[in-house]
Amino acid sequence: MRTFTMLLIASTMLWGCNIKQNDTMILLSQADSIMELKPDSALMILQSVKDTTGLDENSRAYYLLLLTQAEYKCDTVQTVDTLLDYSIAHYRKVDDESLLARSLYYRGMTQFYRGKPDVALTYLMEGVDIAEKIGDMLQLSKYYESLFQVNYEAKYFEKSIEFARKFLDN
Repeated sequence: MRTFTMLLIASTMLWGCNIKQNDTMILLSQADSIMELKPDSALMILQSVKDTTGLDENSRAYYLLLLTQAEYKCDTVQTVDTLLDYSIAHYRKVDDESLLARSLYYRGMTQFYRGKPDVALTYLMEGVDIAEKIGDMLQLSKYYESLFQVNYEAKYFEKSIEFARKFLDN
């Protein structure tokens, strides 16, 4: 009887964790679906996720990517600029090129706005290669425009012109 009770308690706890995980993924999907048009609303949804310690690796990586993306789009200063390192490492490990390209983009742009254009270019160049490989036209457009801007600010004018042309041709 005692074993049955322990098994019942453990099952209930696991079931409760699974529901929490599913609820969080629903919130993350909602935030992602409105990110482009309503990033402030997406940020509010993401800020409503109170406990991220119980998230699995995939959910945590997705949450950190979306949080950084929403903060960037809302011009909110990121207090920690290494959040995306976790997402980047995770998406490399699971070979999710689309989310890896997206993570590299926002990591590069946060570095740029922190006054580190050469570091930004490292992330952006890696990401644009992936976006070109997978043919993600929306990502490519963002990359080309940003690479034009970052190269210009870093005084790499030839590279800036190259990406300006790619942006206009895209």
